[in-house]
Amino acid sequence: MKKNNEAEQFAEEILSSIDTIQPADVDDFLFTRVQNRINSRQQVRPSQMRVFYRLSMALLLFFILNGATYYFLKKADTRKGNDRAASGLSAFASEYKLTQNTYNY
Repeated sequence: MKKNNEAEQFAEEILSSIDTIQPADVDDFLFTRVQNRINSRQQVRPSQMRVFYRLSMALLLFFILNGATYYFLKKADTRKGNDRAASGLSAFASEYKLTQNTYNY
């Protein structure tokens, strides 16, 4: 109970000290200056927009070319993979004489 009283007294001291703080002096035209600065930073010139469009188109073209290259190389690799597997099996079979035209004892 004693700790609650000490905590409440401390909180009252803090709150009473806030009442003695004086507000800061603000320039009369501060709000309009802040608004003008915000508005000046938001304006984008058309020349800057052209650069952004060109860069975005170049990036899009880069991704499309990479995707197409990956697709066609992966497709070609799967076709060759079946040929390599067949030639590998036939090489293995001929090395260990597992072909049908010879007799295995």
